[in-house]
Amino acid sequence: GLGVARSPAEAQEWRDSAQEQADRSMRDWAFRIAATGADKWRLAKGAAGRSQGVASGVDSLDGVVPAVDVRAVGLAVERGDVRALSVGAVLLATGNGVGKDERLAVEWLKKAADAGHRYAQAALGELFMLGWGPLEKDQEKAALWMGRAARQGLREAMTSYGSLLAGGKGVKENRREAFVWIRKAADAGEPRARLMMAMNALARDEREEAAHWFSLAAENGDDAVLSMLGVLYGWGDAAVAGESEKVTEVRRYAQRGEPEAQLMLGLLFEEGWGVARNTVQAERWFLSAAAQGYGDVWIPLGLFYAGSGRPEQAREAFDEAARLGVFSFALDEGMLELVFSDQPVATDGGGDAAVSVKGAPVGADAAGVNAGEAGNGTGDGVAGAAGSGVADGAGKDAGKDTGKDAGKDAGKDAGKDAGKGAKKGDVRGAVK
Repeated sequence: GLGVARSPAEAQEWRDSAQEQADRSMRDWAFRIAATGADKWRLAKGAAGRSQGVASGVDSLDGVVPAVDVRAVGLAVERGDVRALSVGAVLLATGNGVGKDERLAVEWLKKAADAGHRYAQAALGELFMLGWGPLEKDQEKAALWMGRAARQGLREAMTSYGSLLAGGKGVKENRREAFVWIRKAADAGEPRARLMMAMNALARDEREEAAHWFSLAAENGDDAVLSMLGVLYGWGDAAVAGESEKVTEVRRYAQRGEPEAQLMLGLLFEEGWGVARNTVQAERWFLSAAAQGYGDVWIPLGLFYAGSGRPEQAREAFDEAARLGVFSFALDEGMLELVFSDQPVATDGGGDAAVSVKGAPVGADAAGVNAGEAGNGTGDGVAGAAGSGVADGAGKDAGKDTGKDAGKDAGKDAGKDAGKGAKKGDVRGAVK
């Protein structure tokens, strides 16, 4: 009854709703694991429309397969293909492209698990924990199957098995062994395990270690992880994990697939503006923008290759720019002067750079942990401090000369004022 009228009945409704949502999440996660490998039976775009028995939008750890040939999966099951048994079980469980049959789905999943298919083992363990469909809830069987999958090196199973050990669910509680499994999964790149490592570090008040794991966990752009980063570091002008707030803002949109932000993040990494210089990450983000067909990236990519001693790749990039007729980067005098200048970028008096990104100041108020070093050079996962927005108004309204001066000479106050006066969360303001 804190702030509202006390209502045990309504409280129970909310608890039940939360449990239903959690159960759906567990079920969907189990199906995603079991469906891994469905791409083997992918139908081409043209064939999908002409075929009978097509499963659509099959989600797996490898991504979503738009169309799966159900007949081909069935033939593979008849041949005893364990991967087909696991994928087919998901189709039966969900009624996707076939009649829904939960009992047959469990039968096929058990066959695949008994044959040693680690994805089926992990999925079966999760479904036993949930008590899904015809399965009775059984924590011991859940731990048994999850442990088998974990011992076969499936990182998702390592995380889940570690959680079962930590809570003593279906297996004798062993926190030391639980930590070993979760750490293995985190080192293998499993997002949930990385998040657990971050929370564990926070519980020990090890903020730098927590920042390291949060940064890695945020690599997939997960909003929940990004929000936790915001809680950890605070919002507004505070820097996040060793890079400027504005760089973090650009990174967040780059991770969500904005090609303009990916181009800009590549430039920031290449030049070391507001973040530790990292040519591996620079190339990665340039290529991400190129893969989306963003033509403006080819000239900066060519310049990057030329500067790193790869003339053939530079020539190919420039040829592609010429073919597409995209030369906006080459016409931006302010940007070119910054990129080719031999002078160090001006600082705000405390050693932090204030860089102009096509007329918009990017204040590099770096503080906290250096995520580029903490992430073994990947430096790819930190995001979440969107508090002050990006310099949209400055990028659109400042004149060319003013933009250059802001990029080279502006202090911290100018950079902050530009950021605060802009539209919150507008990535285009940061990259134009």
